[in-house]
Amino acid sequence: MIDLSKVKKRPTVSLYIPNTEEIVNSKMVKKLRNKVFHMSQSSFAIALGVSKKTIEKWERGGKDNRINSSSKKLLYLLDKDHSLMDSLYQVVDETDGHLQNTKVPVETKKQTRKKVPSKQKSESEKKN
Repeated sequence: MIDLSKVKKRPTVSLYIPNTEEIVNSKMVKKLRNKVFHMSQSSFAIALGVSKKTIEKWERGGKDNRINSSSKKLLYLLDKDHSLMDSLYQVVDETDGHLQNTKVPVETKKQTRKKVPSKQKSESEKKN
């Protein structure tokens, strides 16, 4: 609990609030994703709770692709403390359910299955 009587006796304290509007931009987003976290756009989007298309727009920049203020604050914090990304996503070992302390990005690319030819003979082959 804060003792207000002590706060009132202290000399004036100023609070620094970073201007994320000027600090966070499309270049910073791309640098964070590629160089700092080594993540795909899909993985970065999942970790931040946005769509891949949103990440694409942020990285493209321009007035039609602005980053909203709460997202700018999150990106600013991630830039200042890279370990915060570990709090946004974690890898779970499916064999025992324990969390893994790895920085492996979560990929969302769908795996395509190849059709395996059937070993069953067709009706015409059976007759021969």
